[in-house]
Amino acid sequence: MRDSPLKWSDGLALAARDHCKDAGSNGLDGTIGSDMSSSFDRINRYGKAGWYRAESLTFGGPPTSKAIIEHLRTQNVQKTKKIMLNRGWQYTGIATCEHSVHDYMTSIIYARDFQQNYIATETLMKLK
Repeated sequence: MRDSPLKWSDGLALAARDHCKDAGSNGLDGTIGSDMSSSFDRINRYGKAGWYRAESLTFGGPPTSKAIIEHLRTQNVQKTKKIMLNRGWQYTGIATCEHSVHDYMTSIIYARDFQQNYIATETLMKLK
């Protein structure tokens, strides 16, 4: 178990949202975007996270928190479980969206450190 809960990061959530919208509309099922961006590229749009960061993806529906966590927990993918249970993560951001092939998609981004930049702040202000 974790010693403390993960802290929510709006900047990481924006990075997850970017990939969710791109992958969902283009039918992608990996961490590389249609513009060849990686999760590192998307995170760097909204802040600085250092090298210790990762992304987990889950597909299907319904997009409830219980269903998403259960799907991640039961996936037979060792890498996903290792990422999800890593105690080194301090911050997370999550986005769920419709997916053209899998009904729904969720992107969860984790980071040990994260310093949000002004682009994230400006983007959040525009969304309100």
